[in-house]
Formats: sequence, C-alpha cells, structure tokens
Amino acid sequence: MIILGITGNIGSGKSQAVAYLAELGAAVIDADRVGHSIVLKGQKAYDPLIDAFGDSFLDAAGEIDRRALGEYVFGDRSGQRRMLLNSITHPLIRKEIKEKVAVFAAQGYPLTVIEAAVLFEGEMTGMMDKIWLISAPREQLIERVTKRDNCGEGVVALRLNTQMSEAEMGKRVDLTIVNDGTPAQFQEKLKEEYNKLLKELS
Repeated sequence: MIILGITGNIGSGKSQAVAYLAELGAAVIDADRVGHSIVLKGQKAYDPLIDAFGDSFLDAAGEIDRRALGEYVFGDRSGQRRMLLNSITHPLIRKEIKEKVAVFAAQGYPLTVIEAAVLFEGEMTGMMDKIWLISAPREQLIERVTKRDNCGEGVVALRLNTQMSEAEMGKRVDLTIVNDGTPAQFQEKLKEEYNKLLKELS
C-alpha cells in the first residue's frame, strides 16, 4: 500500500482532491478531523490540554471551545502557546493516523490518502511514501475562501499569512498539482497521477 500525503493552503482544493481520490478507490484520512476528535471530552488530548491551558476554555457541556482556545493560542506572538498546544496534540494525531493506516492496509486498500494542512508542521512526513501539494494562485485562494466562508479578503489574507507558503511547501513535496482551471481539468490531473501511483504497485 502507498501512503500519500496531500497538503496545501486554504482554498487550494485539498478536500476536493481527496474526495475525488476516494471515488477512484483510495482510503482517506482527514488529519484535521482526527485533531478535532482527540480534544473531545474523554478523548486522549482532553485532560492534557486542560492541564496545560486551564478550564476557562470549556463550554457549558464541558467540551473544549476550540475557537476560544485557538484565539488564545494564536494570539501569542511569541509562539510559545502554539508550541505547547502542538507538543500535546501532534503526537496523538500521528498515533491515531498510524492506527487508521494499519486498518486500511489490513483491508487491502492500494492507497491511503492523508489530508493535512499542517503536514510539515505536524511532523507527519515520516509516515508518507509520497507527498502532493495542491496549489493555486493567491488571488484564487482568497476569492474561493471569501465565497466559501462568507468573510472579507483581509481575513483570508491573514489566515494565509499564518500558513507555510506554497513556495516553501513546494520544496518538500514529490509533486505539485495546480488547481487553477475547471473542476473537470483538476480531476483529470488527479486521475492521471493516481494511475501512475497504482502502476508503482504492480
């Protein structure tokens, strides 16, 4: 089985790429969803996060308010809070992903796709056989996200500025797929590269 990591900035089309690869027969893991699940009450990251950041971020149901915690963490310009958060969550996310990959391998999937916006920051590269970057021009990224999230261009630009640049990611990946055309054109590129990967298994 080949383990394929897919990354890219917001608005690049990562999720669309992963959804299409699933249609082609790949197993899929969303690292962001794994990250959401481990902070739920009773899950592995819940108590460590409360120990580290206190219980003022809990909502009425006792769940961690991820938005409030995120604002607190990313509001620290020194980056110390983010480093603490990542030191708690990233190892647990990697462990959960490895367990899911093992299940898919036992089920006979030829390819498992791991979608991760913070693939490099989360130190996930060691578990990947290949890494693809989904790319698009910055103006298209901003336009897509403003429409999707109904927010201003300035807000999107700030979010993009907190993410690793495409240029930096591009130095670390095996393939960059540019998503600057129609959905059909994007899918055609994905299908072509997916079939190349399957040939490596035969």
